Amino acid sequence: MDSESLTNLLLVVGVVVLAFLAYLAKRGTFGGVVAFFNPEPTYNRTFIDMLRVASAPDNLSPGRALKEARSALRAAGRFGSDALAALIVEQTACRTRDLHWTLLAAADAIPTKALIRALTSFSSCSPLHHGRPGRYEPEIVGGGDIGWTDGTFAKLKRTAADALAALSAR
Repeated sequence: MDSESLTNLLLVVGVVVLAFLAYLAKRGTFGGVVAFFNPEPTYNRTFIDMLRVASAPDNLSPGRALKEARSALRAAGRFGSDALAALIVEQTACRTRDLHWTLLAAADAIPTKALIRALTSFSSCSPLHHGRPGRYEPEIVGGGDIGWTDGTFAKLKRTAADALAALSAR
């Protein structure tokens, strides 16, 4: 066998092996393979996507989506709680109304330092701040500021306090 044929054969075998490993990673078998091909755990996206569904304005049954998100969050354990904490920080910075659903889910999460810190820091934020809209749509935009209405802000404060109380009770 000449060197060109051997090179082509090795290339084909390599492609087949990579395709097989990608297939195993997609199926969720071979934990190390999954970690290699998908380093970000899929459960983070799963419950975050469910929270987005719950907060969608055209959702006629947001309670069911929130229940599914809470279940996925509990299954994700401490890693899910830390991902939820990062989401709370981001949604707070964006001053989005969707934060309400995230705070409701936080009450069922596993208490972690990051989650407690995110909920505690929310209690010291103001309803308006200077900034531009981020990934999440703010409730109020204008004059270089983004923010929440007074009613939304009061509701979010109560929900965050309830979530913090629920986590502290554990």
